[in-house]
Amino acid sequence: MKQRNGFSLVVGFLVLLITVALGFTGYTVWKNSQDNEVETVETSQKATQNSNLESISNASDTNQYSNPEFRFSLEYPAKLSATQVNTSDGYEGSGKTMNFIIDEDIYVVSNTSDYNIGPKGPIPLSGLVANGYVDKGGVFYYSDGKSEITADKIESRDNFIYIENRILFQGEDNPTEYIALINTKMGGLVIYSENPDKINIIEEIARSASTN
Repeated sequence: MKQRNGFSLVVGFLVLLITVALGFTGYTVWKNSQDNEVETVETSQKATQNSNLESISNASDTNQYSNPEFRFSLEYPAKLSATQVNTSDGYEGSGKTMNFIIDEDIYVVSNTSDYNIGPKGPIPLSGLVANGYVDKGGVFYYSDGKSEITADKIESRDNFIYIENRILFQGEDNPTEYIALINTKMGGLVIYSENPDKINIIEEIARSASTN
């Protein structure tokens, strides 16, 4: 009888050990599974974050435009379209005139040579200042150095002057030109638009511009 009781205790103890072992094994498998899921989620999150960062980086990439004939280069957001429209004979001895359009309504204008010009009637200011400017103690003049540039707003900023000027000759709409004007060795480099939503882009392009 005592032997049977002793055998029962041994069997019970073995059953308990097996139960504990199985329970521990099951817990270990479950824990590893949870850890793998967490790691998978974290890896997925990091991949998503890296993808977002890459998208943001790509969104801020720029294209460079360089024109050796007109001796300037600039950068513009890569997401915007751009096209060289034409190169033509300029006005009254200004050499050639180049027109480069970014995002359909941002215009870049440059001349291959400078010439003296003052205000000549109600034409867009961007056409007049395309020949550069003279800074006389914070007062800005056309390239002739005699006729002052008058506008609704004119300020010196970094490597360019910023101008806002209403166009009066185009009827009742009276659109405003937003102009960044940069002096070059040959005259002026003008970046302008009549779209007020493009002011920040114009300034970014102007800051990137260099002349040689």
